[in-house]
Amino acid sequence: MVMSSAPQQEQETVDEPAVRGFLADTASAVKAMKASWLRVALNLKRIRDEELWSYATPACENFEDYAFGVLKLNKYVARRMLKAMDYTSSKRPDMVDDVSGKLERGEEVVVPSYQVVNNLRLAEEKFEGREEEFQALESKVFDEGIGRVTFKREVDGMLPPRTEGPGIMETSVDRVQPEGTPDLDRLMGRLRDIQQDLGRLGVSSESSELFSRLLDSLEAEKV
Repeated sequence: MVMSSAPQQEQETVDEPAVRGFLADTASAVKAMKASWLRVALNLKRIRDEELWSYATPACENFEDYAFGVLKLNKYVARRMLKAMDYTSSKRPDMVDDVSGKLERGEEVVVPSYQVVNNLRLAEEKFEGREEEFQALESKVFDEGIGRVTFKREVDGMLPPRTEGPGIMETSVDRVQPEGTPDLDRLMGRLRDIQQDLGRLGVSSESSELFSRLLDSLEAEKV
């Protein structure tokens, strides 16, 4: 049986330098996309703190109207980004100061996802008395920009497994619940995780709205 040489001929005519340049451009765009959450969070913080939302069109009564009504941001995601930004600022202030300018200039930046930053934030207390190990993990997050899978593997390798019950990293760090009295904030965090997962499954708008009303009601209970 004679195989067609068409694919081989097509491959031979490919401009390899152009392809490599295209791949490099794509990789750079992906890095910029991953870093964009920090820029968004910085802008949101300024809009909230300086009440710049009052200049928006259509008119807004508060920051929430602007963020969730005009920008159509997911409440859960916006709050998580702001928490991750505050934590990043405490650990790597230079990264927070430089990221917007570097993105505007088209420079390459290494910024971890806000999910990994929040996982690091919530894992810190588990490294009490093991500061050097935590600093090594922190460096992998902020300096290398490791993803969630690598982060989980690193933490699993650093922390000893529990003698009973699920492993410390059997679920993502931000979903691990401490033993003891239930905490409303943590419970609401779990509900927001579920809401986000349901969104990925494409549930009906009615179901999503029910979750939103439940979370709003619980938020009111905290006041």
